[in-house]
Amino acid sequence: MKYPWHVVSYHSKFRKAWNLFIMLIISVQVFWYPIACTFEFGEKWPLGLLLLEIFSVLVFFLDLMINMRTTYSNENNEEIVDTRMIRDNYVKSPSFVMGFVTTIPLPELILMFMIGHGKQWEIYSLVIMIRMLRFLKIMLY
Repeated sequence: MKYPWHVVSYHSKFRKAWNLFIMLIISVQVFWYPIACTFEFGEKWPLGLLLLEIFSVLVFFLDLMINMRTTYSNENNEEIVDTRMIRDNYVKSPSFVMGFVTTIPLPELILMFMIGHGKQWEIYSLVIMIRMLRFLKIMLY
């Protein structure tokens, strides 16, 4: 079957490779976030960690966009390629809500706006644990 250029088949090699990439990032984060919550970094966020977080947010934002363009099977086991139907199906799914909530850069915004506040790392530690919900995505595969 020929797909429009902006639609990704859930059977494609790209989609399988992308899912493996996402699982790899989630696996790293499952170990990283508890460590990040344990230590305070003072007033300054280490540059390498900041770049890692920015990269992570961008990748998961891209994952949301790819998921909105990935085909799915309906109840008759037909592959749906209509972009409006794909988008509507994905936005109504729990995967979208979980992906959207865990992609919002709320922890980074908290750090940015609370510089100098004594409790910034405690609050960050609590908020970043929301991203541990990404681990549930692995179970959905």
